[in-house]
Amino acid sequence: MDLFKNLNENQIKAVKEIYGPVIVVAGAGSGKTRVLTHRLCYLVEQGVDSSNILAVTFTNKAAKEMNERVEKMLDHNSSTIMTFHSLCARILRKDAHLLGYKNDFEIFDDEDANKAVKKIFDDLQLNNTVYKPKEVRNYISKIKNGKKPLLEPRKQADYDLFYEKYNERLKLENAMDFDDLLLKVVELFHQYPDVLDYYQRKFLYIMVDEFQDTNTIQYELIELLADRFKNIFVVGDGDQSIYSFRNANVGNIKEFIHHFKPTQIVLDINYRSKSNILNAANSLIDHNHDRIKKNLKSIQDAGDLVELKECDTTQSEMMYIKNKILYLHSNGYNYNEMAIFYRVNALSRNVEDMLLKCGIPYRVFGGMSFFSRKEIKDMIAYLKLVINLDNLWAFKRVVNEPKRGIGTTTIEKIDELVESGFSLNEAINKISNKKVFDFVNFIKSLKREFENTCITNYIDILINKLNLEEYYKDDPDRLDNIKELNSVLAEADEAYEGTDLEKLEELLKYLALRTDEENKFDTDNYVSLMSFHQAKGLEFPVVFMMALEDEIFPSMQAIMEGDIEEERRIAYVGITRAKEKLFLSYARNRMLYGKTIYSRPSRFIKEIDTKFLNDLNKPLKTSFKPLFTNEKKEEKKLYTEADYNNDTYQLGDKVNHKIFGDGVIVGMDDRMLTIAFKEGIKKVLKNHPTLSKIE
Repeated sequence: MDLFKNLNENQIKAVKEIYGPVIVVAGAGSGKTRVLTHRLCYLVEQGVDSSNILAVTFTNKAAKEMNERVEKMLDHNSSTIMTFHSLCARILRKDAHLLGYKNDFEIFDDEDANKAVKKIFDDLQLNNTVYKPKEVRNYISKIKNGKKPLLEPRKQADYDLFYEKYNERLKLENAMDFDDLLLKVVELFHQYPDVLDYYQRKFLYIMVDEFQDTNTIQYELIELLADRFKNIFVVGDGDQSIYSFRNANVGNIKEFIHHFKPTQIVLDINYRSKSNILNAANSLIDHNHDRIKKNLKSIQDAGDLVELKECDTTQSEMMYIKNKILYLHSNGYNYNEMAIFYRVNALSRNVEDMLLKCGIPYRVFGGMSFFSRKEIKDMIAYLKLVINLDNLWAFKRVVNEPKRGIGTTTIEKIDELVESGFSLNEAINKISNKKVFDFVNFIKSLKREFENTCITNYIDILINKLNLEEYYKDDPDRLDNIKELNSVLAEADEAYEGTDLEKLEELLKYLALRTDEENKFDTDNYVSLMSFHQAKGLEFPVVFMMALEDEIFPSMQAIMEGDIEEERRIAYVGITRAKEKLFLSYARNRMLYGKTIYSRPSRFIKEIDTKFLNDLNKPLKTSFKPLFTNEKKEEKKLYTEADYNNDTYQLGDKVNHKIFGDGVIVGMDDRMLTIAFKEGIKKVLKNHPTLSKIE
């Protein structure tokens, strides 16, 4: 077969470069997988035994795709195409005994590894409130991936002890975790040169996909394998290195060039995107300094300019995106040709509400819709119990979340009693379990607090009472999602009449109906919603990049730590997912986590060359309403002098709140005070009994 029929000049050069070290800088949409698979087949055509070829990648999906392509081109294929972890597991199944393990060792998943850490805590008689098992497990994983965190001396000593005991525990159980698979092979190669020599001679030709995503240990493994014959071929793009949080080290590209002094080939012809989209991406990424320079060129026509829209509010941004989707759909685009990207997962909530309201089918890629996420369902269960302590579903969901030491047998007994005709409260009284009584009393105390504060404070109270800041310390996305419920309750406060608990009850009714509506979307034709990280490796004819505001994208953490280059690479990855049309949007005022944020457009927008932008620059004025607005509501409730006293408070007054402590009034209207407390900005009714002025 003609391997070079559909390849461009640089792709052919890369395929034919079969001796010595080579680095292929493969830009987005430049056909890197085609180059890898064609090169493997070319090696075989040149007489290389396919069993002497190793190709490693990061996912089983990518390895499977490469295998399928090669098998279509070759009559026979005994090459080794697999993930790093699969390769290392295969090596250790043969030689783990040299490191003191049995070759039939167990591979611990995350759950097994966390149990091992908890066993260490038990052995050391540690209280889990001092050190969290998940926190310790993350520390251990970082060390094994070559990124030891810096800790204060006393904590460092304790964590080093945990690391030692954890490894002893795994070896005692003849087990390795996923990090060990790579680390132990590197140890094996260092300690047993004859084993390394065997694999160096076996894998005479080595290829590595997505090289920019390798971590320190993966690089060391590849360097060891390739150091004898140096027939090492790596494909990657430093401009698409966006996984530092998974320990990826973009510096491995420089290290590879320094160590191997390879031939460098740039794949700069893009087969995916229209020229204006690609040129916008090029102009943005040019602001990164620590990179191998390249300028991607499209084989396609210019296409439309990248559209940029400034919006007044979150709601007007949603209206803008909705109108574009409906317009494009009416002009021939299918919903499944469109995707919406966001930097923070909590932002999906507004998008989902908008699409649901308009009847546009959607699916959250790589995860669940906002209200289906575990942490959100848990919070809703707590809210439901406050409204109705007889709610069995809500009770069973959170009676032991977070853990309260209430056993499954106790819960099963309650369940059986309810099924036999008892109310939930009657069943609880009948089994007479102190821990369950304590939980019920906790819910009752929540209700009393809710009765004495505004609905917009309910989620903050739950976060505080359940100590969720600490509970989700190692999973900040979940905590952010919970905080976004503040926005939901703030919208409910505006939408519904009655007391705050009555508003909550109306909201919970709406959410039940909302879930039913969401479940009606049973189609393959849907708009895809995802974070920028989840978009890596995908492409869509139409892409929306929303909430492009400083402190959201780039993130506040990146701004504070001065780590803007990776954030810019994330934006670059987002832009280069778009094939035909790209829409960028931001809001001047955004409701997020229950607070109104007055935003500036992302600095990345200013870094895109204006000649590739169609800047609409006309803020939308819209009366877009929250999704769960009470349609029967005809006018706003009027408040009388009995409800508030305008002369009681002034801007700058110091106040005390029974729950949130001391604060300062930073804003006010006829009904509400906006107060800056230590833990953040809150809105409180002027006449609320929990609030008092500090004279």
